[in-house]
Amino acid sequence: MKITNISDAQKNLLQLITQLQEDKEPVCIGINGKPVAVLSLYKEISSPRTLGGSWEGKVSVILPEN
Repeated sequence: MKITNISDAQKNLLQLITQLQEDKEPVCIGINGKPVAVLSLYKEISSPRTLGGSWEGKVSVILPEN
């Protein structure tokens, strides 16, 4: 994983994104030598999100009338 500081990331963001697309390797961004963020490729979810779970049937939404 490539590591860069915040000021270099600000100056070279387009270059970092281009390199990320080519190498597919995340970039760690740090402040004062401590990692604070990771720049990585976006992964689109192909299946739709399903509703439900433990709150299903227990909560209803009432919208105010105009």
